[in-house]
Amino acid sequence: MTPDAFPRPSGAAPGDVSPIIWGYCGHVDPVALVAALRASSPNAPLQVFDAAGVFGVTHLGLAARLAARAFRQARARARDLATETLVYAAGERQVMRAIERLGVRPTTTTFAVAAWGPEAEAAAAALADGFGWSRDDSVLAGDATTLERLDIKAPAEWPSARWDELVWERVALVDVLKP
Repeated sequence: MTPDAFPRPSGAAPGDVSPIIWGYCGHVDPVALVAALRASSPNAPLQVFDAAGVFGVTHLGLAARLAARAFRQARARARDLATETLVYAAGERQVMRAIERLGVRPTTTTFAVAAWGPEAEAAAAALADGFGWSRDDSVLAGDATTLERLDIKAPAEWPSARWDELVWERVALVDVLKP
């Protein structure tokens, strides 16, 4: 199955929930990061993930689309799209468990930033500049360690070129996990 098989809004029409997703390298104090995220513009909601738990742009894009659908269907567990996206990306049903799996720690050195809205690019760049991060989208590529982080066990006969499908399945199964 290709990522195009998943429902998503098309184009950049008003109401589009597709975030920009960029990778970065650097260091951050998680407390300072939370403060910066809370102070960010409501016109550009932001979410930051430990990139070690991200298996490509499609992983986070799918999580964002499913999170938006959960809001449209009044099934969201979180109060905002950014947090609901974290829940889906982590393959969890509880916010705290999602933070444990994909949240930023003091030792995190690679980051995935998702930003929504008309000011998304400027907001993501300002956040990165504020912490002295350097842009590096290669940190978004997943590997066997990423699968472990997401608690996914690939069958021995499953080719590594298709591991992304296992991640997409994990993200999509969040709807089944929700009561």
